[in-house]
Amino acid sequence: MDRILDRLWLGDAQDANAYADPTTQHYPVRAILTICEAKPIVHASVQHVHAPIPDEVFLPAPVWGELLHCLGGLLWGAHRGHVLVHCRLGVSRSPALVAAYLAVCGHSRDPEWALAYMLARRRAIKPHGETMRGVYTYWEGRHA
Repeated sequence: MDRILDRLWLGDAQDANAYADPTTQHYPVRAILTICEAKPIVHASVQHVHAPIPDEVFLPAPVWGELLHCLGGLLWGAHRGHVLVHCRLGVSRSPALVAAYLAVCGHSRDPEWALAYMLARRRAIKPHGETMRGVYTYWEGRHA
């Protein structure tokens, strides 16, 4: 699990599963956004949102918009805590979503810059081309 921003973490399924037992938690995550088919078991004290999106496929802009809305709500909503975004391996879907978030919130000038920023924090990211095509479609639609 790697810290991308002060309250935003990126990881894989193993990182999410670590939150099944609150006594083993080493990081201050209060919410988990799962964007893969497998749903981890997390302790009741951790808010969990499961969005089972497929990997290696193009997802249209509205799907990315919904995921970004959800992530923003977890970061800035009523619970307002540290959030872990994860997919199965933490290599494609979750980095793509976090890259889109960094671009949309103004932290990076576009998703490509966001990926470069993230690579300095998590070396094992390589979003699939079709996954990123969906992110770029969403991004371009916002700036058309």
